[in-house]
Amino acid sequence: MQAHPKVNVPETRLKNPLILAGWGASDLDKWERFQYHLEEAEKLGILSLVKAFLDKLEPAEFLMTRGDYSDESVWDIDAKLRDDVDKVLAEALPFVKEALDLNVLPYLHYDPEKLYSLFKKHSFYGDYAPTVSDASDYKTIEALRGAHEIYKQQADMMEGSSELEDFCDAVVDLRIRLEGGPK
Repeated sequence: MQAHPKVNVPETRLKNPLILAGWGASDLDKWERFQYHLEEAEKLGILSLVKAFLDKLEPAEFLMTRGDYSDESVWDIDAKLRDDVDKVLAEALPFVKEALDLNVLPYLHYDPEKLYSLFKKHSFYGDYAPTVSDASDYKTIEALRGAHEIYKQQADMMEGSSELEDFCDAVVDLRIRLEGGPK
């Protein structure tokens, strides 16, 4: 309507197109919103102007799905990927709890820096884990080795944490979410 100011139509409030902030909506939602806009244009008597505008567009100006429209949004996919990582992280929780129980006061178990400090103190860096012969504190090292194996596994996942420090944040955050907050 801004492109054709001479068109006299009543003030209208329309739902926004699913672009910009709505870019991650499903293909199906985007198609339904587009259809909604066409229906509203018809109600306002400006469908011919919309059609003229669309006819001027080149196919290369469209990014669209071929075949059926998916009803899964980018946000749905992202949530699924995070859930998959959480399932793997959950396997680290018993190891993390044991390492923390052996070395940290219970009220400090929810501080990811305490967990990361344990890894650093016992020479865990990225993909490197000390061997049992390096262990000055066997039980702690074994618990950290178990957690470190989970760290390496989730680091290869799309939404996983590639840095050990980020892994510590993520595993402590998961523990808090599963337990309903720090005790």
